[in-house]
Amino acid sequence: MSAATDRRSADPQRAGWWLYMLLCVVLGTVAGPARARDYGTGHALRDVNTVTVRLEGVLPEWRHYGFDKNDFKNRIIKRLTEAGLKVVGPAEAETNPSVALLDIHVYLDDMQLHYNSFGVFIKLKQKIPVGHGGGFVSDTIWRDWRVGGIYARQYRLLKPEIMKVVDNFLKDYRKEKYGY
Repeated sequence: MSAATDRRSADPQRAGWWLYMLLCVVLGTVAGPARARDYGTGHALRDVNTVTVRLEGVLPEWRHYGFDKNDFKNRIIKRLTEAGLKVVGPAEAETNPSVALLDIHVYLDDMQLHYNSFGVFIKLKQKIPVGHGGGFVSDTIWRDWRVGGIYARQYRLLKPEIMKVVDNFLKDYRKEKYGY
């Protein structure tokens, strides 16, 4: 097999890689501001007073690149508290049926390439009583997301994207709760 044949056979792979990267950029640009909101009555957030926060998908090694999970979770909790929500730990959330779960997931297509796509998904789950036995199920009453792209190992750039979805939640919360 000649060198020219090898180059031609590698070109479709390279073209596929560039097509994939272009697709990530386009989807990140087009779908970045895409949002999904409360699909209930439009007043689902009125009765929410207390939440617990779960932040998933942030890896411990990101700390070396400027993104510490615990520090950032505390920043989110501070923002929620400043907005008037009471934030409790997971132990109290398990025993108190009025505590909602603010579930934040960060997904990163970390393929060690120059550009990685990401998704930040946030859900507010409220407990709904089932029967007379004191049990309950969890139902998503509000959700939002952002997708986009960052350069490799620039994990700290995810912080503003996460805060945007938290701020979207707080904007809708204040609008439903207080009318502004």
